Amino acid sequence: MASSYIEQALYTYLTTDTATTSPGGAVGGRIFFAHADPDTARPYIVFRTVSDPHEAFAFGQANSGQPRVQFSVFDDDRFNVLSIAQKLREKLRFYSAGTMDSMTVHAIQVGGTVLLREPNEDVYQGIVDVLPIYIDAS
Repeated sequence: MASSYIEQALYTYLTTDTATTSPGGAVGGRIFFAHADPDTARPYIVFRTVSDPHEAFAFGQANSGQPRVQFSVFDDDRFNVLSIAQKLREKLRFYSAGTMDSMTVHAIQVGGTVLLREPNEDVYQGIVDVLPIYIDAS
């Protein structure tokens, strides 16, 4: 099924990458939108839309935008968090303009990684912000 939302397109794009999602890959298929269950095996990635300004006719199209999507990598090992975040950044940064699951994505701007440690736990979180520029084909 074709994506109706940029989040769905990003999810499809990332979960079809075997280097990231295969059982031997970086997160073994554990990529979630909005939240993960507390007992989810680490490492895993959670992503959410932080803002999504819908400018009327931005980029010459009615259904276009540039949301800010935040990806968080969770693991017990801070160096593994940084490694997975780097792989994620490279995968998104080097995306060639084209169709991403029925959405035209012109470019994806990728920020750096912020590393945090969860209070009272030995869990690290690496945060990466991305700004996809897209046109919804629907």
